[in-house]
Amino acid sequence: MKQKLHLLLIITFFSGCIALRVYVPHSSPESLDPFRGSTEEIRTESPINSKTISPITVEDKTDNGEIFGRRSPSLFFLSPRTLENHYGTLSQLIEREIALNPNLYHTKEKYKITIHQFSLLANDVCYKNVTSVDLHITVESQKSKKQILDFNHSDKLESRVTDCMFTLATAPVFLGWVAYLPYIGFRGTREDQLNQMGRIAVLAFFVRLKESLVEK
Repeated sequence: MKQKLHLLLIITFFSGCIALRVYVPHSSPESLDPFRGSTEEIRTESPINSKTISPITVEDKTDNGEIFGRRSPSLFFLSPRTLENHYGTLSQLIEREIALNPNLYHTKEKYKITIHQFSLLANDVCYKNVTSVDLHITVESQKSKKQILDFNHSDKLESRVTDCMFTLATAPVFLGWVAYLPYIGFRGTREDQLNQMGRIAVLAFFVRLKESLVEK
């Protein structure tokens, strides 16, 4: 029994799981918690009202649209390399946001949103962790084939929230506490960094989309 428990603790320690929860917080202005909105209750299997036909369609041209984020560990070799978002893929987030808020993206003309690139990555090299996001989306009129938006967003954050520092922090070594804990408070964990960067990228796209539709 003790051996099984010990093995379970080792597996848990080296797995270092990350949960992605990227959503669009302004999806429901009537929500009691406007910072989360109705998206908090919506799962990927929740269907969008089929009676509402949106004039805006979404196409994902990335290599693997089901993968929302990636992680490259330096020490936690049991941790998953690919990460799924709790609220669905990027194309599902976009479709759901437009369906839930037709007044924000009102248009009589038909448009096509194409996701060309989406990379959300936590790259751990023991002494530093680089969290980055790259997003490229275009929007064009399906009738005139004229592009109204070419959206590019890139950002990255370097921190000491790493596998090695976490290991030192859990051991009776002062170096781990000194180097790791201040970054936890200021930068957040890798999970916090990935979720925040993904959310900012998605929100920035919707801001530009609304501006482009209004200009049109």
